[in-house]
Amino acid sequence: MKNKKRTIAIFPFNEKRHTVFNSFILELKKKYNIIYNPMIKEKSKVIIMISRIPFIKYLYYKFIKSYFSILDFKNIFKNKERKPSEDYDLILASNSIPDFPCSYILDLEIVNALGGYDSRRMDKEKIKESLSSDNCKAIVCWYEISKDSLVNTIDCSSFKEKIKVIPFGFPSHKFKIARNKDETVKLLFVSSVNNPQDFEQKGGIIAIESYLKLVNSFPDITLTVRSYVPKWVKKKYKNIRGLTFIEKFLSEEEMKELFLSSDIILEPTPGLQLLLEAMDYSIPVICFNAWMIDELVQDSITGFTIDSSKIFGSKDNIEKYVEDFNINYIKFFNRNPDKELVDKFAEKASILIKNQKMREKMGRNAKLLLSEKGRYNFDKMIKEYITLIEQSIKNK
Repeated sequence: MKNKKRTIAIFPFNEKRHTVFNSFILELKKKYNIIYNPMIKEKSKVIIMISRIPFIKYLYYKFIKSYFSILDFKNIFKNKERKPSEDYDLILASNSIPDFPCSYILDLEIVNALGGYDSRRMDKEKIKESLSSDNCKAIVCWYEISKDSLVNTIDCSSFKEKIKVIPFGFPSHKFKIARNKDETVKLLFVSSVNNPQDFEQKGGIIAIESYLKLVNSFPDITLTVRSYVPKWVKKKYKNIRGLTFIEKFLSEEEMKELFLSSDIILEPTPGLQLLLEAMDYSIPVICFNAWMIDELVQDSITGFTIDSSKIFGSKDNIEKYVEDFNINYIKFFNRNPDKELVDKFAEKASILIKNQKMREKMGRNAKLLLSEKGRYNFDKMIKEYITLIEQSIKNK
């Protein structure tokens, strides 16, 4: 007789996880019953419009959010989240601690997530008490810097043995890459077509200004921007040679073709999914070394990283770095970005534009990070997670 499948619930209940988790959840479903029923939520157009104004964003992060957040506002108008009716053996809690008795593994990206992504709202003693309890079986940090943010903000002395760093793995695919069929070097900037703020927050203005510095020196380059783009950006840069904006939704196959035809990703603050996809498609990345990025992009080996202290401050004081992280993002909305930073991005891009062999070598190095012995190997991550889940259930 086969053993009965254990049941794992994804928490917060009804909340949709980022698409980078899709493969992870599908893999867990092979071994466990997974309770995961995300609700699709429409974003308020009014909130989106207001939140795009830099001054409003500054007021919100600097003064308002510590007392009342957008999340609090949403919670007023929604029914209290109910626990699933099914029984479960363990909860995988994403960036939040369950507020009811249960056995759980905490999945942590950044410590201030435990305060609604505002360090001022964290109840450090309560967090310490919760993570020290027997209910908390393990704390999985996505990155080394996630762990640093936790241990330098919360007194972890009573639960330090629970803290693990499991790098986020990504499935590796075999692609027939057909780059460099012509002399054109194709640069790519990718962000969301659904999130109107993503273009600026990913450093879109810096990317385009850097391309402007390059386009006169290199006649055979292009920059494709797959993103929602503000009207003023399209108006200002509409006549730049080789610059293309793609604002429509692209299918998975269309995105695949876009990646396969691109030589360099030029994106100051790429997200986790894009960095993992760059590895998979063997594309070097030029970006800032902000937050976790320099753990995923190895400078001069898989791409180039540029010092981000002008934007985000120093990581030496990690508690202050995390506290100011959101408000520092507002600097990306500056329509006249720092000239020195733009020059540095243009300089690194020019090195790769001129050197095809370096681009290809960096791409191969990036792909190796997903290989069997690579830091971001998907199977290795799943194996470590399942071991942790089994131990947690056993020790309930």
